[in-house]
Amino acid sequence: MWNTFHELMKQSIYCPRPNRTCSGDYSSLYYGDTPAIVSFISCSLSLLGSLITVLPYLLWKDTRTGIRRIITFLAVADFFTAASYIMGNINFYIYKHNSKTAGINTACNYFDQICEVQSYISSWASYSSFWWTSILALYLYWTVVKGDIKKGERYFPLYHVLSWGSPMLAMVPLLVTNSLGYSYVAAAGWCFIRGSRFDSSLQYAQLDFEDIVKILAGGKAFEIGTYAWVLLMYGAIHCNIRKKVSFNKKDQTPTSINGGVSVLLRQIQKKLYFIPAAFIILRMWGTIQFIVSIFVFNFRKVNQDGCIEKGYRDLYFSLAILQCIGDGAQGWVNCILYIFWSPKIRQRLILNPLSNCCYHVATQILPTTSRHSSALSPVNSPSPKSVFVSVQHVGEEDGGPKENRGGVEGEQEGTSALLQTFSREEDEERVPLIASEKT
Repeated sequence: MWNTFHELMKQSIYCPRPNRTCSGDYSSLYYGDTPAIVSFISCSLSLLGSLITVLPYLLWKDTRTGIRRIITFLAVADFFTAASYIMGNINFYIYKHNSKTAGINTACNYFDQICEVQSYISSWASYSSFWWTSILALYLYWTVVKGDIKKGERYFPLYHVLSWGSPMLAMVPLLVTNSLGYSYVAAAGWCFIRGSRFDSSLQYAQLDFEDIVKILAGGKAFEIGTYAWVLLMYGAIHCNIRKKVSFNKKDQTPTSINGGVSVLLRQIQKKLYFIPAAFIILRMWGTIQFIVSIFVFNFRKVNQDGCIEKGYRDLYFSLAILQCIGDGAQGWVNCILYIFWSPKIRQRLILNPLSNCCYHVATQILPTTSRHSSALSPVNSPSPKSVFVSVQHVGEEDGGPKENRGGVEGEQEGTSALLQTFSREEDEERVPLIASEKT
């Protein structure tokens, strides 16, 4: 139901009520400070991890492959997600402090204004993160299964429209109907979808059909759909890799192009398992809490004093802790997957600067020794051997066309892009060897 601006301003504001006295088999649904602290730590790590994930794309042109571009934009979405959750944690603590000094009503008005903004940003950023996660799965499918890396790159303008624009439009109806705000369905003081039948005493606490639809529209339905999508895409990728490996098992000689590609794909197959597994494990706790909330609030597990049965309260608290870790953790987990597990990027971004720093520190501490060992300095030392040569470039040197040619060569090109992101350096060295045998 659409409301006028005047009607929106007249609606009652619902804010958390930490001070609640419960007795018997009931306890307060207030979680205390632990979930907020856990959320703040996890989200802070994600802010740092997202910034680190973006750096390779900004620093080095040779890393700006299609896969790395998607990972970079995914990191941007995760950055805004973590930042909005930190905003919610800070707003909650300010509310608690002001409610003791300025009064509960004054503090609640201020809290509710910031709460709506935080709810909109976090929902938009999460939507965008789901989009980029789905796009990455589709891109890898095109690269590995279809051997057509150019097809995925052709639709980047559409990716941006879907990932950044569609979440903004999806959240507008919830914003204008005053549906964004504080709710016990969310953890750690975050703001999400306010229940239409929640009041300050929780006497009429209930998630009715309208509330469930709003929560699903606020990103939960798309999140569940993303679970299914990534499982489908990565399942197809793994089946395709196993099929290729099995088909070429008798032909894995040093001069076999098909056999070499299959060996390389098999070596990165295990790492591809972690991408959907990490996403689902991190995000599923909020989905489980949503399902539990429907049961708790619709089957009257909350009494008229706003207290919940202790067993359900303990379950809620456990899910809240896991949700606080998982929902804000995608930034630092993706940093581990795409930076620290990529030796080439890790070497250039972290190990080489540390090595240079240690060398210069050593020359300051031991200047005499450094003069005798100047030949070993990073400046005078020979450049390291290239560990990655794109099959596409090898083909161009032979006069071949630049566009994707499909078949085995398409598989080689797609494999090269995957290896640059996921595999070991010694695996990457085998790509030009395979191509040279062809020539």
